[in-house]
Amino acid sequence: MNCTNCGNPLAESAKFCNKCGTPVAAAPAVNSPEDFERTVSILDDEPIPAQVPAYSAPEPQPAYQAPQPVAQPAYQAPQPVAQPAYQAPQPVAQPTYQAPQYQAPAGAAPYASVSNEPKEKKSKFIRNIAPKEVKSKAVVGTVLSVILALLLVCNIAMTLMLPVYNIPFVSLALSAEGTDVDAQQLDEEIDELLEEYEDEKEEMEQSIEDARDDGMPKKDIKAAEELVELTDEMVDNFADFGKNPSLMNLYTLYNNVLRLEDEIVDSDGYDLIEKYDPDGMVDLEESIDDFDDGLEDVRDVMFILFAAVIGMWAFGFLFALFGIIFRQTALIVAGSIFSFFYAIALSNVFTALLTLVLGIVLAVFTAKVNSAYKQYKRS
Repeated sequence: MNCTNCGNPLAESAKFCNKCGTPVAAAPAVNSPEDFERTVSILDDEPIPAQVPAYSAPEPQPAYQAPQPVAQPAYQAPQPVAQPAYQAPQPVAQPTYQAPQYQAPAGAAPYASVSNEPKEKKSKFIRNIAPKEVKSKAVVGTVLSVILALLLVCNIAMTLMLPVYNIPFVSLALSAEGTDVDAQQLDEEIDELLEEYEDEKEEMEQSIEDARDDGMPKKDIKAAEELVELTDEMVDNFADFGKNPSLMNLYTLYNNVLRLEDEIVDSDGYDLIEKYDPDGMVDLEESIDDFDDGLEDVRDVMFILFAAVIGMWAFGFLFALFGIIFRQTALIVAGSIFSFFYAIALSNVFTALLTLVLGIVLAVFTAKVNSAYKQYKRS
């Protein structure tokens, strides 16, 4: 028979497989006649002698063989993988900055300057280095500068020599007060003043002759004649102003009248009037007071006009002058604007527009020359 587990052939009496150690199942016994009879007798309650099979000792089993350990390969520690040595990043070469080179206009020679050479000043640059086009702009700018400077000087001269009532600012103020003054009206007033004075002068001279005939002391007669001469001089000043009623002549008239008034009051002839004609002295003092009030009004007008003339003109002229000298576009524009408003208020519209146009054109030419010089300095 064979082992039911491993199929190993076994002896009939084997209890265990001598290869895998599996127990061998006993074969079932075949019933004999004696077994049948015994069974019947048991059923019939007859005791059946027990038959115990003889004990057979188990066959010796092979010695236990411990399983042999399977040889394991020796542990091999992982070998470190060689890493490439650290390479520091190499700096990337950056392109060197190249300053933009000045491009000369077509047909002009480029600048012969090298970047590491010292740069010339603007005046020498224009004379020696600048291309022809830039030089021509500088020449035109210089001519315009001279014209503008002369125009600014003419502006203030024109203001000082204009008839006072023709100055735009004064004319506007007179119109606002409802007073219209022109050359004809002023001439008529001056002529009327001269005619009145001639009549009074004849009366004074006749009074002096009468006083001489009456035996007036020579000292008093001489004082009266000096008073007439001072009065003549004052009237002559008014007549001269009437011929040319400019701002400068108004200033001259004001100063001469103040001087003559003080001389008249301090003269012996003034005391002579108080001595021989007390009533006439009262009228004369009232006339002098009214005259002084008029002089104060003239002084106020002159102060305002001269302040406006000097202030506005000086600002415009100085801004333009420094802009021309240093070739600064902003100063030229500022000077032109100041001069424009000055001419509008104190000169005339034509010179105002001419000043503004010249200033703007000069500023444009100056800006182009400055731009060329800046490019030269960067080259």
